[in-house]
Amino acid sequence: MNKKLTQYIALALLTAPLAIYSPQPASADPFQLGVEQRGQGQSYAPASSGGYYTPQAIQPIAQPVQQRPPIQGNANSGRMQAGAQQNRPPVQRPPMQMGIQSVALPPAFMGSWLVIGQRSGVEAKTQEFQQQAAGAFQTNTRNIWNISGNPQQGYAMSNDMGVQTSLKIMKVQGQQAVIFYQHPMGKSGTVMAQEQIIMELQNGGANFSGFEKIAINKQGEGIRATVKYSLSGQRQ
Repeated sequence: MNKKLTQYIALALLTAPLAIYSPQPASADPFQLGVEQRGQGQSYAPASSGGYYTPQAIQPIAQPVQQRPPIQGNANSGRMQAGAQQNRPPVQRPPMQMGIQSVALPPAFMGSWLVIGQRSGVEAKTQEFQQQAAGAFQTNTRNIWNISGNPQQGYAMSNDMGVQTSLKIMKVQGQQAVIFYQHPMGKSGTVMAQEQIIMELQNGGANFSGFEKIAINKQGEGIRATVKYSLSGQRQ
């Protein structure tokens, strides 16, 4: 065989696989990548010339525009509500009258009483407060109470120790009355003794038995200690 023919055949055999397995032009890769990224379900029309598919321009799906409220949206709604409220008649509040009492204290509880108290308990937040309360409040007491007043001007109580305070009548039921009053303790003015007294008349109003609870309240701190007394009173 001719040497040149042999070289030609050998060259043809070497170059034939390259022609068979040569990759597609690089321009096809972006299209294929785009198909994989976009996924199925999108149609592509063939171009009028050439053997490749070219993607059509995809129209973006119109998303509903979320209307964000303006910065002063709350103020606007507040003005609307305010306008609606302005159409309502103003709320009529009763005037504040400190002296007037909604609960009347019957005359049988009024007047002068000899009151004997016996301390029945001391409870405190700390051991220090426990000791202070036990030292400040006597185990046994003996005082003269004088209760006076009326529902229109309010009620007051004074004693033989020179203490005078206004009273709030919390409840009256039959022969029993619940009375509340408070007064400052010490010089700072931030500690209050809040006292609740229960009086129950006996023997036609000649005597009473009762109970007294004193809460020592520190402003900004709450109740430090509670002292309890059992009471017995005799009409003077």
